[in-house]
Amino acid sequence: MNPKESEGRYRTLFESSIDAMVTFNRDGTILDVNEETVKLTGYSRDELIGTPFRNYFTDPERAQEGVDLSFKKGAIRDYELIMRSKTGEEMIVSYNATVYRNSEGEVEGVFAAARDITEIKKSEERFLALYELSTKIDITTEELLDFTADEVAKMLNPDMCYITSLKDDTLFFRALRGDAEGWIREGMEIKVDKTVCGLVIEEKKPIVIPDIKKDPIAGRYPYLEKYGIESYVGIPLLSRERKAIGTICVLNKGPRDYSEKDLELLSIFASRASLAIERARIERELLNAKAKLQERSAELQKLMEDLRESEEKYKAIFESANDVIVTLDLKGNITAVNRKAEEISGYTRDELMGKNIAGLRMFPPKSLAIILKNFGKRIIGMDVSPYVVELIRKDGKKLFIEINARPLRQGGKVVGDMVILRDVTRRKEVEEKLREKMNELEKFNKLMIGRELRMIELKKRIKELEEKLKSR
Repeated sequence: MNPKESEGRYRTLFESSIDAMVTFNRDGTILDVNEETVKLTGYSRDELIGTPFRNYFTDPERAQEGVDLSFKKGAIRDYELIMRSKTGEEMIVSYNATVYRNSEGEVEGVFAAARDITEIKKSEERFLALYELSTKIDITTEELLDFTADEVAKMLNPDMCYITSLKDDTLFFRALRGDAEGWIREGMEIKVDKTVCGLVIEEKKPIVIPDIKKDPIAGRYPYLEKYGIESYVGIPLLSRERKAIGTICVLNKGPRDYSEKDLELLSIFASRASLAIERARIERELLNAKAKLQERSAELQKLMEDLRESEEKYKAIFESANDVIVTLDLKGNITAVNRKAEEISGYTRDELMGKNIAGLRMFPPKSLAIILKNFGKRIIGMDVSPYVVELIRKDGKKLFIEINARPLRQGGKVVGDMVILRDVTRRKEVEEKLREKMNELEKFNKLMIGRELRMIELKKRIKELEEKLKSR
């Protein structure tokens, strides 16, 4: 491959990557960026090239430490930074970086690939909040309402939030967070038809008003504008029989658009007793995550088709990948692995190269049988959907990995297999923990219902005894 072809292939791979990619020299000056970096930062390529890499993060010193560490170690993985875009938006990114060399073998710079993991971090926070809520089964109603209000205020940061309960036609304000300036207070009572909460209860569905001044519904409730409330979200609290028993509301003194994730979070807190809704939400999230993973794997596979026999920059992309990448020949012998394969399996590259997948000790017999069966299908041209198997690291630790693969073709003929593996152990653990918590909540609900039924029966017996005493 001549230099011109190599550079052209490098540029194609660089620009086609769905990760934000950047190269920089020893002092951290940016040498090149791809279009994904431009989109992520909001700065143009001309604005970025020639400037210090550290300038685009909330912690410049940590960013520079990452630069220095890349040159010192030759590669770093999963290095988290908080990036600040041109508009001031902050996002959590995870960098993988690898040095690349010139034709004389001298280190010329660093090739870094970033992935936006902000949503992953938020998902972890939502899970932790749900987990903590699910464990609080031995506290009073008031304590539970206070805890819920605290979590809503902490995670959504509105100007004000409150929880109400409904009795007959009256709303009782049970938990209040934020500055209400005296117009509402904990313990206050108000007729349900005088508030937007009443509409939420009547319709038994969320009401979202991003901008009070632009929404005709808000005109029916002039107190919102009177007290400077410009955005409102109300979520109904529903019993198992879908009877409205109160609301969770968040208000702001300026217009605010709430994302689907924000509303989903409010719904979790508002309807935690409704296990069916919660299960449906989890299933939707898992399906979306699976679809995104398949899309990501397909794009990565297409990218990797051009990665064979490339120069050092081409190899840097291969080594910086966030997933395990393995190529096999038609007999199932390993012909290439990346650095991530060593990290995930615990085996060195030398221990893996040339080995046949049928003889790998890292897969239990059941998992190996599935892998060999699907390998055979792909080699003869059959489609195989992504699947999950168990992997045993060299140190004995068990992991779950998702495998997505496609045949390697050369001149129109199948010459091997490209396999993409992703560690999904954490996802499996989260799914299992969520299932356990849902089971605990279901048991708790049954316990509470049983207790209520016993109380009803006891009250009935007491009333019968009182009537007998009166008749004597």
